[in-house]
Amino acid sequence: MKLLKTKDYEIYTFLDNLDLAKENSKFIQNFLENFDSLNLNYSNRNKLEDEINYPIFGEKGKEIYFEVNEDQKNEILEVLKKTLIELKNFTKIKTNVFVLPTFDPFVKNEMGGSIGHCFVNNFIFIFLNPVTDFKKNLKETLAHEFAHSVSPYYLKEEVKLGTCLVSEGLAEHFRESIFGGEVAPFSKALNENEIKEYFEELKSKLDSTEEELYLDVFFGSKKYPNWTGYTLGYYLVEKYLKDKQNIDWNVLLRKNPEEILKEVL
Repeated sequence: MKLLKTKDYEIYTFLDNLDLAKENSKFIQNFLENFDSLNLNYSNRNKLEDEINYPIFGEKGKEIYFEVNEDQKNEILEVLKKTLIELKNFTKIKTNVFVLPTFDPFVKNEMGGSIGHCFVNNFIFIFLNPVTDFKKNLKETLAHEFAHSVSPYYLKEEVKLGTCLVSEGLAEHFRESIFGGEVAPFSKALNENEIKEYFEELKSKLDSTEEELYLDVFFGSKKYPNWTGYTLGYYLVEKYLKDKQNIDWNVLLRKNPEEILKEVL
């Protein structure tokens, strides 16, 4: 484990001893032991093992193992440090970032080597495979998850589908507004006609808290293409932001997504 600590953020990287991952449980347990030794005020500890297992390993039997050299570890820390410095004006609370490997081929091949999750406010987990030119995607992943981490609405127990759509759209528009860059693949997974078609079909289900529907809409099923939810959310927030000037992201990141949704419906 490597640590980079300031008054504004703490970064922990768990990219050593990756050979342990060939026995999934050993790597997870080694991480949890290290995590517990940090004595952090992390409110979701009992669920942490389940939450990180899939982002690290993906589908069983399809893992791609790798090692991270010292130069890469230093590059990772530098990217995260610089990104967090640029984000510090959007929160008064310390941001905690944890970097774990991901052996999922989908993340390596389709996501530019990084994905993120925010399970508890101000705690961000990055799952990384440092593929060629991974630094740009790492920065964008952190910015997206940071937007979630400061929202008081993102981590409720039961979240409505409509709220999820807006939250994901806000996170990507925030990332683009602060750091620029192209529209992410998951924000443009549908064409204009498909956006209208799927949103019309889902309008009556925006209050649903059904997990299966959420997974189908965001991660694909026979009925919905992969990333439908991310693209619809991006479209809704784009509609909300249209013609608005002088956007205050400190306010907008903490705005109730349901209020945004009502305005664009």
